[in-house]
Order: sequence, then structure tokens, then C-alpha cells
Amino acid sequence: MTSSLRGICIVDLKVSAGKNGYHSGEVGGIVPETFRIIRTLLDRVDDNKTGKVCSEFDCKIPDWKMKEVDDVV
Repeated sequence: MTSSLRGICIVDLKVSAGKNGYHSGEVGGIVPETFRIIRTLLDRVDDNKTGKVCSEFDCKIPDWKMKEVDDVV
């Protein structure tokens, strides 16, 4: 049971590299892999190994929320 939903973020992300489909033999190494681009962007937000979010998203938990936690426990 939750009293609030914190930390939810929904993003539509589209990464494109090149205008057409390319065969690796034609352009190998020139066109970046789009999944790697996405992973690099996501790594700026959180560490995929530890799940730790970047410090810019940390915030102080309000006193009223801590009191709510005490009441539940």
C-alpha cells in the first residue's frame, strides 16, 4: 500500500542514426549503434549496476512524510 508514488518518470525516447538501413559491411564503424546511445544517456541518470540515481534527483524527505512512516510502523 502506498500513500504516494514517487520516482515515476515516463519518457518517449527515439534515437536515430542515419536516414536508411545500412549493412555493416558498407558502413561498419561509421554509424553508431542506437542502443549504445540510449544506454549512455540513461547512465547519466542512474548507474545500471547499482541502481543509484544521480545526486541531482536526491531530495529531503518532508517531515510530514516521515511522520506518516512512523504511524504505519
